[in-house]
Amino acid sequence: MGTRTPIVCSISWPATILQLTVVATAIVVGSILDPRNGVILGAGAYLAYFFGSRYLISRHHRRGVALSKRQHFEDAIPEFRKSLDFFDSHPWIDRFRCIVFVSLSAMCYREMALVSMALCYAQIGDGVRAREHYEACLVRFPESGMAAVAIRLMDAARSADRPPTAGG
Repeated sequence: MGTRTPIVCSISWPATILQLTVVATAIVVGSILDPRNGVILGAGAYLAYFFGSRYLISRHHRRGVALSKRQHFEDAIPEFRKSLDFFDSHPWIDRFRCIVFVSLSAMCYREMALVSMALCYAQIGDGVRAREHYEACLVRFPESGMAAVAIRLMDAARSADRPPTAGG
């Protein structure tokens, strides 16, 4: 059995509350339209939208995550690049991801793509490119805790590898 690759995703609680409200509204509307099968109708409509929009919009990101989980890091990098390019071209989708494709993530997909590419580069031993992607992430998303921690870890590892200097 191989080592599991950690995948981090923080949840946006306001987005979660909004989604629960949308589900409840769909069920109420379904119940008004068809009192006997309204719950099934409303929940079914919500689930169809949930899976359909997620399948279509975030497919490259999902492929990258799946490849990363299987430790196919070199194959995951182009998928995360495609995800980044898509969301760079359509920033409004990333901004309203909670509504557009029912994402509850607190981290936007552009930030996730940059951090994920950096992680993949680190996993294949390309520390220079990993650091470049973490730094690019911090330029675009200065509050990115994941990128900041990763750079601190890289710096700590680098200083641990240096021999001690004279006198200190």
